[in-house]
Formats: sequence, structure tokens, C-alpha cells
Amino acid sequence: MDPQTNLSGLVKARHEFIKVVEKDIPSLSTTMQIFFRRASLWLINPSSIPTLLDIVSTSRSPGSPGKASRNKKKTQSASQVDETVDVKLMDVAQRLLLFIAKSLPELFYSHLPRLAKEVHANKTAVSLEASLRALASVARLGTDQHPNDQKLDSVMIKTALGGDRAYAKYAARYLSNSKEKDKSTQTLVDKLATMLPKADDEHIVAHVAALAELARYMPATFEEKSEDIVRFLFKDLVHRPVEQDSMDIDNADEVEWCPKEQLHPLVIAKCGVMRLLVNRCLAHTRGDDAEKVSQPVAKLLMDVLDGDGSFTPYEGDEVDRDRLKDMREGGAPSRSHIRLKAAKCLLRLAQEKSLLPPIISRLPSLALVAQDFCWEVRSLFITKLTILLSSNKLQPVFNTIVFLTCHDVETNILQRAKNYVLVQQRKLNPKQRLIFFDIIFVRYLHLLAHHPDFEVSENEEGLPALAKYVGFFVELVANADNVSLLYHLAQQCKTVRDNAGHTFSERLYLLSELAEYVIKQRAQELSWTIPAYPERVHMPMDIFKSLPPETVKEIRKTVYLTDEMIEWIIEMEKARKSAQPKARKRRAKAETKAKRPAKRKKKNDTDSEDQEDESDDEEISSVAEPPAPTVDESMSEDSESDANGTAVNPDLGRGARSRAKAKALHRGRKYKKHDG
Repeated sequence: MDPQTNLSGLVKARHEFIKVVEKDIPSLSTTMQIFFRRASLWLINPSSIPTLLDIVSTSRSPGSPGKASRNKKKTQSASQVDETVDVKLMDVAQRLLLFIAKSLPELFYSHLPRLAKEVHANKTAVSLEASLRALASVARLGTDQHPNDQKLDSVMIKTALGGDRAYAKYAARYLSNSKEKDKSTQTLVDKLATMLPKADDEHIVAHVAALAELARYMPATFEEKSEDIVRFLFKDLVHRPVEQDSMDIDNADEVEWCPKEQLHPLVIAKCGVMRLLVNRCLAHTRGDDAEKVSQPVAKLLMDVLDGDGSFTPYEGDEVDRDRLKDMREGGAPSRSHIRLKAAKCLLRLAQEKSLLPPIISRLPSLALVAQDFCWEVRSLFITKLTILLSSNKLQPVFNTIVFLTCHDVETNILQRAKNYVLVQQRKLNPKQRLIFFDIIFVRYLHLLAHHPDFEVSENEEGLPALAKYVGFFVELVANADNVSLLYHLAQQCKTVRDNAGHTFSERLYLLSELAEYVIKQRAQELSWTIPAYPERVHMPMDIFKSLPPETVKEIRKTVYLTDEMIEWIIEMEKARKSAQPKARKRRAKAETKAKRPAKRKKKNDTDSEDQEDESDDEEISSVAEPPAPTVDESMSEDSESDANGTAVNPDLGRGARSRAKAKALHRGRKYKKHDG
């Protein structure tokens, strides 16, 4: 169906279509009418655009772009709406326009003069943003459809140089895909490169957003000034301190997350810097310099994750490092947003094979985001990861990250991971399942060997926790057909050594025997036989090195998983099963006394910039703020206490426990200081 067909043309075509069908094949008349209705644009079509634009452009007085922040702009747009216009209706109209710009911008073809007029008129903030986004989406299609307006480019340049992030981004995107893109973007890059070091916090956010579009769509023009721009971003902007008192967050010392609107502009700018650098890498994916451009960016993003959301490395004990990071980045909520953005940027780079090696080499740093101590970071990261894996946009090795959720105390994250694995295995054919799940068992054991909380002890966080990691994988992946392959892969881990050194090799050998034990137990429970695997399996040489036969023979004779260690696992499993009914009762009680870490909106956020920054296609309707996890304040039996008597939840993910204890210790010291 032609998306440019208006409503009257659609009605006429339907009438003629039904007339022909009833005449030639009357038995299919009802079926074909349903088919025609579902295949055509009845609800939203080109005839709907003027009405939607009229709704969002109804105002009392004109607004001014580039002078208001994101929050102020929304307040301004609401106050400008005519009293006769329903605010909810205006919100729906805005969402529809943004959805059309994302999904089917061809609907705007016949309304380009009207969109250009809206940009010139600038009646409301909502209409201006919707018009800019629509024009940018049409321009990105690469067709000859452009508004016949000679003054529009100059207006777009002025808008791109303003102080509003959304305006600047869409204006720069339009200019990067317009007819006169070479001339207009050259002017824009020159001005932005000059203005960037001198700009205030609000304008830096907008300038970085505009430069990110230029780096993606006009790489040649951007590279003329890239040396100065990138130097400023790396050496200056990302290291600028953000005062925690300047954040508009209630109880900033007690929460790990906040809505994006409450972040300091510098924090948003730092997230924008990561997006700009990723866009620059994407523009060089097919060039000879792809590796040269991407390696520093991947290293920066990995260092941000290792630095707990801080761009500046710190030395000293963990409590002091957290305090210094909070002083530098504006508090824990800011660092949570930075960590999430860095992780999503790495996932975006990982979709390009030419940019993949530096990410795979430090995969454990990215994988630990699945165990982040902030629930929103974990949830949004796992959601993004499973979506990309489901659409085959990432390599199979990234499936190993999903299994790290087995220790997550929040059932929604754990259930999402389980559902993803089970659905994918039903959907894939045997050969695909072999590639995407079975073979990665070796890489999963390698990932566990590099886990920072790896510990061989009888307590819950030691060997029993490692057994749960392996058991979670075996429970979801193993079956009667592939159990011999998984057992063979576990054995083969003792025929190689880890490239990272002897310590990690010893860990790998222990995990090899632990995997053999877990697989045997699983096979015994389900009455599976484990025959010898007949085929030869090649180990991944990017993470391992082969060993001579004499060394392999010696390693295989060595026992790494002793009988005492097996007893630890058995005893912990018995204790866990006996405590399950009581734990289930306390968890139900927790849901009625939940305490939310931060104030949340009751309805969906209309700002979809987080989503569009993550994908190359961008622009989709907004996503609701994820619900807060439940925290039981009365579960004193399930909490440990540090030296100061501060409770620490033992159910935190394995990557989170030590950091959570350190934070609790820091807060206990702070309270004691205030009491003194």
C-alpha cells in the first residue's frame, strides 16, 4: 500500500477493490476486505498529519528555542497550550508524530512545506521539536523529497547552535542529510568547534548532541576538526567535576538512580560524549582506520565500567574511592546513568564485526553490568542485551552474560533471562543452538574464571555460588542430546591455559571439574547417559593457548575439586532447600512494605532520547520508567551487618556484595560523624 495515499484516495481504492473482488471471486470477498483493511493505513495516513500539527502548534505566544532546558521546555509548552486544547490530546498528538517520524516518515512527503513553516513560526516547543524530527527523518531517507525553502538551512544552523539538546540534534541531522549538506555542515562544524570550549553547561549538552550527528552522517567534514574536538572531550569535558549539591535529587545520598531530567547538564553531556565517540567509530567501520579509531573509545568505555561510572581513576580503599567518585561525577545516580550509557555504547559497537576485538578482550568488564548494584542499570542492560541477541545483532559469545543473572534477587530480571534462553532454544534449529548456546559453555567457564568475586570457600559466596552459576547454565541448556558435548567441553578446559596467566588457568581447571560434577548430577537426576563425544572440538584460541601433551597429562591427574569441596556444595544446597519456605514467606511480606529508591512518574515519559541514542535507526515512542525493585526493611534475618552494625542485603548479585558493604560502611561512618 502506498503510504502517500490520503484518506479519500484510500476510500475510493477500497470501494473499487471490493467491487472487483465481489464480481470475480465472491467467496473471498470477506477475507479480502479484512486483508485490505489490515494492509492499509486507515487510522494514520497523510490526511492525519495536518490535524496532528494543528493540535501541537496551538499556543498563546511563541516560544524561543535554545533558551530552556529539557524540563523548562516541557513546562513552557504546557503553559503555552490554548485552554480549549486538551493537554492529553496534545500529548497523544506529539507521540503519534514522533512515532511516524520513526516508523514511516514517508507520510510527511506531502507536508514538507507545512513542517518548514512550523520551524520558522516556532509556535510551541512541542511543535518545533516534532517538526524538526519529522524533517530530519525525511532527509535521512536519502530521497529527492526536500522542502523548497531557501531560508530553512540558515534557520537550522541557528537552531543547531542553540542551547536545547533535542533541537540541536535534529537540526544537525537534517543539515547532514540535506541537499546543501556539504556547505551547511562545514559552517556548522567550524562554529561548533570554536564555541564548544567556551560554552556553558546547557550549551555544551546541545553542542555535543549536534556534533554526534555530524560525526555519524558527515564523517569527512567532522574529521577536519576532529583532532581539536576529541582532545577537548577526552582531556577536559569528561573530567569536569559535578557538584552533588547541584543535582535536583531528593535523598541523593540514599538512592542509586533518578530520572534523567534530574541529572546535572554535565552528566548528560558526558553521556553525549560517549555517543559522539561511538558514532565516530560507526562512521569508520568500513575504513582502514576502524581499529585505530575504535580502540581508544572501547578502552575509555571499559575504563568507565571498571571505574564504577567515573571517567577518572582513583587509588585508595573502596570507601574513599566511592566518596571521591561521588564528588567528581555528582553522586551515585549520575554514575549509574554513566555506567548504563557506557554499557549500551559498547553493545552498539559490538554489532560491528570490525569493532568487536577490543570488546571481546575485556568482556568480563561489560558482563559485570548484569550484576550492577543498581537495579535499573541491571534491568535496562539485560533488556537491551536480550533484544539485540534475539535479533541476531550480537555474536553468540554475548549469550554468556545472560547466565550471570542467576544470583539476582529480583525475579523479573532472572525471569527475563530464563525466558530469553528458553524461547531462543525453541526457535533455533539444532545447528544454531549448537553455535549460540552449546559451544559457548567454554567461554562461560572462562568468564567465571575472570569474575572479580571468584572465591573458593565453603561460605555462600564461595564455591556454592560458583556451582549455582554452572548449574544455571546446565539447567537451561543441557538435554539428553547435548549433555555429552557439554561434558566433553568441560573436560577440554584442562587441555589449555588461559592467556591471562597461571592464576586464571588454575581457576579454569577448578571450574572444569566443577562443571563435570554438576553435569553428572543433572544427568543422574534425569536418567541421562553421558557417552563419549565422538567429534573433535576446537577451543577458542583468542582466550586460550594450547599445552603440550605432557603438561595436559599432568593437569588431568591433578584433582582441583576435592571431596571436601563437594561436601560444601551439598551442604549449602541442603540448607538452601530447607530454608526455601521461610524465605518465600518473608519475600511476600517485603512486597507490601516496599520502599522506592526514587520518586517515579506515573505515566510514560515523553522524552525518547535515551532509546534513539542507542540505535542507528533511532526515534521511537517513549518507554515507561521501570518499576522500582522491592526492598524489605524488616528482613533482619536475611541481612548481614558490618563492623558498624549497618545491614547489608546478602541476596545482592555476586558482583554487588562487596561494593554494597563498602557503601554501607561509608554511610555508617558519615552518620557517626554527624552524631558526634
